[in-house]
Amino acid sequence: MVFTPALLDNSGRLTRRLLQSWQKIPEDTPVSDETRNHVILCGYGRVGQNLMRYLTSFHLKAVAVDRDLVRLQEASAAGEHILFGDASRQEILVNAGIKSARLLVVTFDDPRLAERILHTARGLNPNIRILVRTRDDTHLDALIEAGAEEVVPEVLEASLMLVAHALMMLDVPFDRVMATLRKTRRERYRMLQGYYHGDTLPTTDSAGNPYRLLHAVTLSDKARGIGRSIAHCALRDVEIRAVKRQDKTLESPDEELVLEPGDTVILYGPLEAVEAAENRLLGG
Repeated sequence: MVFTPALLDNSGRLTRRLLQSWQKIPEDTPVSDETRNHVILCGYGRVGQNLMRYLTSFHLKAVAVDRDLVRLQEASAAGEHILFGDASRQEILVNAGIKSARLLVVTFDDPRLAERILHTARGLNPNIRILVRTRDDTHLDALIEAGAEEVVPEVLEASLMLVAHALMMLDVPFDRVMATLRKTRRERYRMLQGYYHGDTLPTTDSAGNPYRLLHAVTLSDKARGIGRSIAHCALRDVEIRAVKRQDKTLESPDEELVLEPGDTVILYGPLEAVEAAENRLLGG
Protein backbone atom coordinates (compact mmCIF):
# COMPACT_ATOMS: atom_id res chain seq x y z
CA MET A 1 0.00 0.00 0.00
CA VAL A 2 2.90 2.36 0.72
CA PHE A 3 4.13 2.11 -2.86
CA THR A 4 0.73 2.19 -4.59
CA PRO A 5 0.58 6.03 -5.16
CA ALA A 6 4.08 6.05 -6.64
CA LEU A 7 3.29 3.11 -8.91
CA LEU A 8 0.10 4.77 -10.12
CA ASP A 9 1.91 8.06 -10.75
CA ASN A 10 4.60 6.30 -12.77
CA SER A 11 2.48 3.58 -14.40
CA GLY A 12 2.71 5.19 -17.83
CA ARG A 13 6.50 5.37 -17.75
CA LEU A 14 6.79 1.84 -16.37
CA THR A 15 4.54 0.50 -19.11
CA ARG A 16 6.51 2.29 -21.82
CA ARG A 17 9.79 0.95 -20.46
CA LEU A 18 8.43 -2.59 -20.36
CA LEU A 19 7.00 -2.30 -23.85
CA GLN A 20 10.32 -0.97 -25.16
CA SER A 21 12.09 -3.99 -23.64
CA TRP A 22 9.73 -6.35 -25.48
CA GLN A 23 10.70 -6.77 -29.10
CA LYS A 24 7.74 -7.85 -31.18
CA ILE A 25 8.46 -10.46 -33.87
CA PRO A 26 7.03 -9.55 -37.30
CA GLU A 27 4.40 -11.99 -38.60
CA ASP A 28 6.47 -12.91 -41.63
CA THR A 29 9.58 -13.77 -39.59
CA PRO A 30 10.33 -17.51 -39.86
CA VAL A 31 9.94 -19.39 -36.60
CA SER A 32 13.33 -20.22 -35.10
CA ASP A 33 14.41 -23.75 -34.22
CA GLU A 34 13.84 -22.82 -30.57
CA THR A 35 10.12 -22.43 -31.20
CA ARG A 36 9.48 -25.40 -33.48
CA ASN A 37 7.59 -28.49 -32.26
CA HIS A 38 6.97 -26.66 -29.01
CA VAL A 39 4.14 -25.96 -26.55
CA ILE A 40 2.30 -22.63 -26.38
CA LEU A 41 1.07 -21.68 -22.91
CA CYS A 42 -1.75 -19.14 -23.02
CA GLY A 43 -1.52 -17.48 -19.62
CA TYR A 44 1.50 -17.56 -17.34
CA GLY A 45 0.04 -17.45 -13.84
CA ARG A 46 0.69 -20.15 -11.27
CA VAL A 47 -0.74 -22.98 -13.40
CA GLY A 48 1.17 -21.91 -16.51
CA GLN A 49 4.42 -21.53 -14.61
CA ASN A 50 4.04 -24.93 -12.94
CA LEU A 51 3.38 -26.53 -16.30
CA MET A 52 6.45 -24.78 -17.75
CA ARG A 53 8.62 -26.22 -14.96
CA TYR A 54 7.52 -29.75 -15.75
CA LEU A 55 7.91 -29.28 -19.49
CA THR A 56 11.43 -28.01 -18.90
CA SER A 57 12.24 -30.98 -16.69
CA PHE A 58 11.27 -33.24 -19.61
CA HIS A 59 13.37 -31.14 -22.01
CA LEU A 60 10.28 -29.98 -23.90
CA LYS A 61 10.31 -26.49 -25.41
CA ALA A 62 7.56 -24.00 -24.58
CA VAL A 63 6.57 -20.37 -25.21
CA ALA A 64 4.25 -18.49 -22.84
CA VAL A 65 1.87 -15.67 -23.78
CA ASP A 66 0.60 -13.31 -21.10
CA ARG A 67 -0.87 -9.80 -20.80
CA ASP A 68 0.61 -8.96 -17.38
CA LEU A 69 3.53 -6.58 -17.94
CA VAL A 70 5.08 -7.11 -14.49
CA ARG A 71 4.92 -10.88 -14.93
CA LEU A 72 6.47 -10.47 -18.38
CA GLN A 73 9.40 -8.51 -16.95
CA GLU A 74 9.97 -10.94 -14.08
CA ALA A 75 9.84 -14.05 -16.28
CA SER A 76 11.96 -12.46 -19.01
CA ALA A 77 14.58 -11.44 -16.47
CA ALA A 78 14.73 -15.09 -15.40
CA GLY A 79 15.45 -16.08 -18.99
CA GLU A 80 12.07 -17.65 -19.71
CA HIS A 81 10.53 -17.51 -23.19
CA ILE A 82 7.45 -15.33 -22.81
CA LEU A 83 5.61 -12.97 -25.15
CA PHE A 84 3.34 -10.06 -24.26
CA GLY A 85 -0.13 -10.02 -25.79
CA ASP A 86 -3.67 -11.34 -26.09
CA ALA A 87 -3.49 -15.00 -27.17
CA SER A 88 -6.82 -14.69 -28.99
CA ARG A 89 -5.21 -12.34 -31.55
CA GLN A 90 -3.90 -13.91 -34.72
CA GLU A 91 -0.60 -12.01 -34.84
CA ILE A 92 0.25 -12.97 -31.26
CA LEU A 93 -0.21 -16.68 -31.94
CA VAL A 94 1.79 -16.37 -35.15
CA ASN A 95 4.62 -14.75 -33.18
CA ALA A 96 4.43 -17.61 -30.71
CA GLY A 97 4.91 -20.11 -33.53
CA ILE A 98 1.39 -21.52 -33.74
CA LYS A 99 1.96 -22.92 -37.23
CA SER A 100 4.71 -25.28 -36.05
CA ALA A 101 3.67 -25.90 -32.42
CA ARG A 102 2.80 -29.37 -31.10
CA LEU A 103 0.37 -28.34 -28.37
CA LEU A 104 -1.50 -25.25 -27.14
CA VAL A 105 -2.62 -25.06 -23.51
CA VAL A 106 -5.08 -22.50 -22.12
CA THR A 107 -3.96 -22.33 -18.50
CA PHE A 108 -6.47 -19.80 -17.08
CA ASP A 109 -10.16 -20.06 -16.22
CA ASP A 110 -11.91 -17.76 -18.71
CA PRO A 111 -14.12 -19.90 -20.98
CA ARG A 112 -15.18 -17.01 -23.25
CA LEU A 113 -11.60 -15.94 -23.95
CA ALA A 114 -10.63 -19.59 -24.30
CA GLU A 115 -13.25 -20.03 -27.03
CA ARG A 116 -11.83 -17.05 -28.92
CA ILE A 117 -8.33 -18.50 -28.62
CA LEU A 118 -9.60 -21.85 -29.90
CA HIS A 119 -11.20 -20.31 -32.98
CA THR A 120 -8.07 -18.29 -33.77
CA ALA A 121 -5.71 -21.21 -33.18
CA ARG A 122 -7.77 -23.61 -35.29
CA GLY A 123 -7.84 -21.10 -38.13
CA LEU A 124 -4.04 -20.86 -38.11
CA ASN A 125 -3.24 -24.52 -37.44
CA PRO A 126 -6.20 -26.92 -37.82
CA ASN A 127 -4.13 -29.89 -36.64
CA ILE A 128 -2.70 -28.52 -33.42
CA ARG A 129 -3.69 -30.32 -30.24
CA ILE A 130 -5.38 -28.06 -27.68
CA LEU A 131 -5.83 -28.53 -23.93
CA VAL A 132 -8.03 -26.15 -21.90
CA ARG A 133 -8.28 -25.64 -18.16
CA THR A 134 -11.61 -24.59 -16.60
CA ARG A 135 -12.97 -24.30 -13.08
CA ASP A 136 -15.86 -26.73 -13.59
CA ASP A 137 -17.74 -28.55 -16.36
CA THR A 138 -20.16 -25.69 -17.14
CA HIS A 139 -18.56 -24.88 -20.51
CA LEU A 140 -17.12 -28.33 -21.26
CA ASP A 141 -19.27 -29.14 -24.29
CA ALA A 142 -18.95 -25.64 -25.77
CA LEU A 143 -15.15 -25.77 -25.52
CA ILE A 144 -15.03 -29.23 -27.11
CA GLU A 145 -17.22 -27.96 -29.96
CA ALA A 146 -14.94 -24.92 -30.36
CA GLY A 147 -11.96 -27.19 -30.95
CA ALA A 148 -10.48 -28.27 -27.61
CA GLU A 149 -9.19 -31.83 -27.72
CA GLU A 150 -9.22 -32.10 -23.93
CA VAL A 151 -10.84 -29.96 -21.22
CA VAL A 152 -9.69 -30.27 -17.60
CA PRO A 153 -12.30 -29.03 -15.08
CA GLU A 154 -10.43 -28.34 -11.84
CA VAL A 155 -13.28 -29.19 -9.47
CA LEU A 156 -13.96 -32.55 -11.12
CA GLU A 157 -10.26 -33.40 -11.42
CA ALA A 158 -9.82 -32.67 -7.71
CA SER A 159 -12.68 -35.08 -6.97
CA LEU A 160 -11.14 -37.65 -9.29
CA MET A 161 -7.72 -37.39 -7.60
CA LEU A 162 -9.39 -37.84 -4.20
CA VAL A 163 -11.17 -40.93 -5.53
CA ALA A 164 -7.89 -42.32 -6.87
CA HIS A 165 -6.03 -41.81 -3.58
CA ALA A 166 -8.90 -43.31 -1.58
CA LEU A 167 -9.03 -46.41 -3.80
CA MET A 168 -5.27 -46.95 -3.60
CA MET A 169 -5.34 -46.55 0.20
CA LEU A 170 -7.99 -49.29 0.18
CA ASP A 171 -5.55 -51.52 -1.75
CA VAL A 172 -7.43 -51.42 -5.06
CA PRO A 173 -4.84 -52.45 -7.69
CA PHE A 174 -3.13 -49.48 -9.36
CA ASP A 175 -4.05 -50.63 -12.88
CA ARG A 176 -7.76 -50.76 -11.94
CA VAL A 177 -7.56 -47.27 -10.45
CA MET A 178 -5.90 -45.91 -13.59
CA ALA A 179 -8.48 -47.66 -15.79
CA THR A 180 -11.24 -45.98 -13.75
CA LEU A 181 -9.63 -42.56 -14.19
CA ARG A 182 -9.22 -43.07 -17.94
CA LYS A 183 -12.83 -44.24 -18.31
CA THR A 184 -14.17 -41.26 -16.36
CA ARG A 185 -12.19 -38.80 -18.47
CA ARG A 186 -13.13 -40.58 -21.69
CA GLU A 187 -16.80 -40.20 -20.77
CA ARG A 188 -16.22 -36.47 -20.09
CA TYR A 189 -16.59 -36.79 -16.31
CA ARG A 190 -20.20 -37.96 -16.63
CA MET A 191 -20.00 -39.97 -13.40
CA LEU A 192 -18.88 -36.86 -11.50
CA GLN A 193 -21.50 -34.50 -12.87
CA GLY A 194 -24.38 -33.52 -10.63
CA TYR A 195 -24.78 -33.97 -6.88
CA TYR A 196 -27.48 -33.90 -4.23
CA HIS A 197 -27.89 -30.37 -2.94
CA GLY A 198 -28.43 -29.19 0.62
CA ASP A 199 -30.41 -26.23 1.93
CA THR A 200 -29.09 -23.79 -0.64
CA LEU A 201 -29.50 -24.39 -4.35
CA PRO A 202 -28.14 -22.04 -7.05
CA THR A 203 -30.64 -21.33 -9.81
CA THR A 204 -28.05 -20.89 -12.55
CA ASP A 205 -24.48 -21.95 -13.20
CA SER A 206 -21.55 -19.65 -14.02
CA ALA A 207 -22.70 -19.49 -17.66
CA GLY A 208 -26.22 -18.40 -16.71
CA ASN A 209 -27.73 -21.76 -17.64
CA PRO A 210 -30.30 -23.50 -15.37
CA TYR A 211 -28.40 -25.40 -12.68
CA ARG A 212 -28.53 -29.19 -12.97
CA LEU A 213 -28.85 -31.45 -9.95
CA LEU A 214 -29.39 -35.05 -8.90
CA HIS A 215 -32.69 -36.03 -7.26
CA ALA A 216 -33.91 -39.43 -6.06
CA VAL A 217 -37.56 -40.44 -6.49
CA THR A 218 -38.83 -43.64 -4.82
CA LEU A 219 -41.91 -45.20 -6.42
CA SER A 220 -44.71 -46.39 -4.15
CA ASP A 221 -47.26 -49.08 -5.13
CA LYS A 222 -49.64 -46.36 -6.36
CA ALA A 223 -47.13 -44.31 -8.36
CA ARG A 224 -48.20 -43.54 -11.93
CA GLY A 225 -44.89 -44.84 -13.34
CA ILE A 226 -45.37 -48.39 -12.00
CA GLY A 227 -45.74 -50.93 -14.82
CA ARG A 228 -44.59 -48.44 -17.46
CA SER A 229 -41.32 -48.40 -19.34
CA ILE A 230 -39.01 -45.41 -18.95
CA ALA A 231 -39.78 -44.42 -22.54
CA HIS A 232 -43.54 -44.55 -21.87
CA CYS A 233 -43.13 -42.19 -18.91
CA ALA A 234 -42.09 -39.48 -21.42
CA LEU A 235 -39.83 -37.53 -19.06
CA ARG A 236 -38.59 -34.31 -20.64
CA ASP A 237 -35.25 -32.50 -20.26
CA VAL A 238 -33.99 -34.93 -17.63
CA GLU A 239 -31.67 -37.91 -17.67
CA ILE A 240 -32.24 -41.06 -15.64
CA ARG A 241 -28.80 -41.76 -14.25
CA ALA A 242 -29.76 -44.98 -12.50
CA VAL A 243 -32.59 -47.09 -11.12
CA LYS A 244 -31.98 -48.70 -7.74
CA ARG A 245 -33.94 -51.92 -7.36
CA GLN A 246 -33.61 -53.83 -4.10
CA ASP A 247 -29.86 -54.44 -3.73
CA LYS A 248 -28.99 -53.66 -7.36
CA THR A 249 -28.14 -50.40 -9.11
CA LEU A 250 -28.95 -50.27 -12.81
CA GLU A 251 -26.66 -47.58 -14.28
CA SER A 252 -27.88 -45.73 -17.40
CA PRO A 253 -30.95 -48.00 -17.68
CA ASP A 254 -32.43 -48.89 -21.04
CA GLU A 255 -35.56 -46.96 -22.01
CA GLU A 256 -37.46 -50.25 -22.24
CA LEU A 257 -36.91 -50.98 -18.55
CA VAL A 258 -40.30 -51.37 -16.83
CA LEU A 259 -40.51 -49.63 -13.46
CA GLU A 260 -41.54 -51.61 -10.38
CA PRO A 261 -42.83 -50.73 -6.90
CA GLY A 262 -39.95 -49.76 -4.60
CA ASP A 263 -37.68 -48.62 -7.45
CA THR A 264 -35.68 -45.48 -6.73
CA VAL A 265 -35.16 -43.44 -9.87
CA ILE A 266 -32.13 -41.09 -9.90
CA LEU A 267 -32.97 -38.04 -12.01
CA TYR A 268 -30.46 -35.49 -13.34
CA GLY A 269 -31.40 -32.16 -14.87
CA PRO A 270 -32.54 -28.56 -14.22
CA LEU A 271 -34.68 -28.05 -11.11
CA GLU A 272 -37.98 -27.37 -12.95
CA ALA A 273 -37.51 -30.36 -15.26
CA VAL A 274 -36.67 -32.63 -12.32
CA GLU A 275 -39.78 -31.49 -10.43
CA ALA A 276 -41.95 -32.08 -13.51
CA ALA A 277 -40.44 -35.56 -13.99
CA GLU A 278 -41.10 -36.42 -10.35
CA ASN A 279 -44.75 -35.42 -10.74
CA ARG A 280 -45.11 -37.61 -13.85
CA LEU A 281 -43.55 -40.60 -12.10
CA LEU A 282 -45.57 -40.26 -8.92
CA GLY A 283 -48.82 -39.05 -10.45
CA GLY A 284 -48.97 -35.74 -8.62
